[in-house]
Parts: sequence; C-alpha cells; structure tokens
Amino acid sequence: MRKLKGSIEKLKKKSCKNTKNPKIYLVWSEGLNKGELKKLREQVNIAQNNPDYCIVSNYPLNCEVVEIKKDAKFRFVSSANINKDGVEDLKEQVEKALSDPNFVIITNYEVTWTEVTR
Repeated sequence: MRKLKGSIEKLKKKSCKNTKNPKIYLVWSEGLNKGELKKLREQVNIAQNNPDYCIVSNYPLNCEVVEIKKDAKFRFVSSANINKDGVEDLKEQVEKALSDPNFVIITNYEVTWTEVTR
C-alpha cells in the first residue's frame, strides 16, 4: 500500500505559507475507473474536513499544489491521450476549482497546469 504524505488540508496549510495567491489542488492516479474516482473524491473530501485523516491507497496517487498567479497572461491545463469527454470533464473541474477554493481536481490521468506571467 502506498500512502499519500499528509492530508489535503496539511498540503493547503504548507502551500499557503509566504504567499497570498490562491491555490488549485490536483489529485490523480492513472487508470482508475469511475467508481474508484468517486471513492477517491470521497476520501479527499474527508481529508479536507479532517486534517488528521490520511488517504491510503494500493495504487500510485499523486497530489500537486498549483499557485494561481494574478498576473498570468495565459493558463494552460493539459493531459496527454484523453478523449473529448475527458477534455470536457477536465474543463468543468478547472472552472469549479477556479471559482471554489475548496474544490479539488481529481482525475485518472496526469494533469499539467502551467501559468505564463507577463
């Protein structure tokens, strides 16, 4: 079993030091089916509400904290080899995450987030 180091809440506290820019949280594990993604989202939601909760999985689990730059001229969010439905789902999740600081983007594929500043 692999263990995600700390909870989402601990990542938030650590990533918020020395900066006032908002954050986006990306969690992904390649190849999960829809049911497993739903269970992972449930686990992330529990972790957000309980800083002592630790997500444990028997598959590789990745978490990344992305700082949203106020002076970003361009924002690129991408993933290789996802179909049209996957692109639409990712777009919806990005929009939710940008409008709701508690929403975590969760996918079954790696996501790359790039901010280009002026």
